[in-house]
Amino acid sequence: MHETPLIQICRRIIELCKRSGIKKYSSKYSNKLYDNYQFMVLLCLKQKTGVGYDAFIDEELIELPHIVEFLQLKSIPHPDAINKFANRIKQSVLELVLLQTTARTGIKKLFLGQDGTGFKARKASSYYTFRVEYVQRTNKKRKRGRPKTKRKRKKYLYVQIMVELRTQMPLGVLITRTPGGDAKKFAPVAKKVMKLGKSVKIVCLDKGYDDEKVHEFIREVMEALSIIPARNKDVPIHRTSGKYRKQMKRRYSRKKYFMRNKNETVNSVVKRRWGDSTLAMNWRNQNKEVLFRLIFYAARRFTSILFLLQAIKIIPPLKRKEESKFIGGGFLESLKNITFKYFNKLFLYMKKRHLVAIIAFLAFMSVSFVKADLVCGHAPDSLLGYGQVDISGIIISCNNIADSICPEDYEDYNNASIYASCLSCSDPDCIGTVRGVVRSSAGFPVERALVTSHPIRWNTLAPSLETSTFTDILGRYTLSTVSGVYYVSALKEGFDTELKLTSVLRNQNTNQDFNLLNGTCHEDCTNSYGRCSAACDGLTFENATQRCKFFDSNTRLLCNNRMKGSSVFNSIYNDTHAYFIECCESAPELKYYSKVNINSADISDLVKIEKIARYNEIPVKVIIAYWY
Repeated sequence: MHETPLIQICRRIIELCKRSGIKKYSSKYSNKLYDNYQFMVLLCLKQKTGVGYDAFIDEELIELPHIVEFLQLKSIPHPDAINKFANRIKQSVLELVLLQTTARTGIKKLFLGQDGTGFKARKASSYYTFRVEYVQRTNKKRKRGRPKTKRKRKKYLYVQIMVELRTQMPLGVLITRTPGGDAKKFAPVAKKVMKLGKSVKIVCLDKGYDDEKVHEFIREVMEALSIIPARNKDVPIHRTSGKYRKQMKRRYSRKKYFMRNKNETVNSVVKRRWGDSTLAMNWRNQNKEVLFRLIFYAARRFTSILFLLQAIKIIPPLKRKEESKFIGGGFLESLKNITFKYFNKLFLYMKKRHLVAIIAFLAFMSVSFVKADLVCGHAPDSLLGYGQVDISGIIISCNNIADSICPEDYEDYNNASIYASCLSCSDPDCIGTVRGVVRSSAGFPVERALVTSHPIRWNTLAPSLETSTFTDILGRYTLSTVSGVYYVSALKEGFDTELKLTSVLRNQNTNQDFNLLNGTCHEDCTNSYGRCSAACDGLTFENATQRCKFFDSNTRLLCNNRMKGSSVFNSIYNDTHAYFIECCESAPELKYYSKVNINSADISDLVKIEKIARYNEIPVKVIIAYWY
């Protein structure tokens, strides 16, 4: 089936539902004619068409046979079935779905903005409503006494939307019907977004949020930079109240503040494309309609970003001549092409003196990147313990004595014996601490959860330095381990295991919190996070018609806790081909895989650059060699 943009949007909506912990069926006693994911997609599509339930089923859905085929609908649902699901689902669940919109966008630190906008509670025009009420007033018998002079306020929905400004993804909302200042409505929305667990870098707001309490919440609670222009420019600084408000009057970055305009863009697009009014009669369903509209916009925005990346051809096809030696196995082949493409163009059009300056700069960057980490043959960002290092004939080795010497302060690139005699061990001078809190998706602490640090190892034969501990009654944990980069996992029966990449710094505390979702297995062997789970192997779904089954035990081991669709190196077939696995999607496939060994002794003017790149959440080492 051809992947149309609308199908991609529907696929993204289903992915967001799975990430937020929505189960496929609400109850084990469900008749299983339709699942929750199908209802969620249909309700979002209803907001796109802007019609009622009957018109959507009878007129709109019948014109979308490819959507019916994608959703695997055995029959067209009755309008009342969709209406009952809209009444049944909670607003807090839809807010959790909206909170997952930045997933798979590559955003680690949030750049937030918030603004309010209005939605009409009725679809009827204001003039039509006024004329109807006018006729009712004139035909009604007038009561004795003084007439009312208070003007009746129009009913409308005031929606506060917090947006990740770089991707223009809505994350949190607050819907009210009472007038009030924007400053009071910032903290409730920010607390919802903070449940995502990502750190916040900058928060940009307009003058409506100018309040010292808002500044204090952003800088002290969210630990981010606040940019809110102060009101009353004519008032001098010494008469302005508040430390942070005085800073805003002195100076702030206008370039970063103008990013806030993207928040207005999100509000404008949602209202222009799908209307500024709601069709529901009660206030609960009106709130849900706004949330469904924002979820559909976020899914559409995600597919637009992917389309732009594909349109500019970020990853071109691989050419046979552009090859090098790659360590780590199964590295992304197209990365070879794009790396050499830009390096070749750079070296071709530059003069020799410029070339020498650039090479010196790259060498300096490379050395500064690996100086504190490259030890005993282990690549940067992937340490497994520490071993012997030969510095001018003096052997520096790790030991269990606090001697203020950590072998990660030294490196020797050319001594092959160090790589051969590498011994992994723990040194008290190289210890860091990981601490945090494990909570459920509802925000409650999880007791007796197993937290384990998994070091990323290049040498799989070296002894592992995994450490683990259990959380206390408040969900808190503390791990002491050798500094380096780890995958830290939180495991608890009844929850899906969450895995996070964490950098442990020497003699420092690293904070890493977890939000565990309720344990769920899907027919494609994935859990609520969209990762392949070995625990789902062998389970049966859809009245024993569908079954989760990995290709073999090796596939189950390699793909466990990896994102669905991740390409994993399995084994080498011959000199030119190897087997790769697309996790939770297909059996091992034979792909082109080549290695070229470069003998530096035979080449003059050799430039060799080592860098670390990430592929499928695993750091791999790439060696770029160039000669001219």
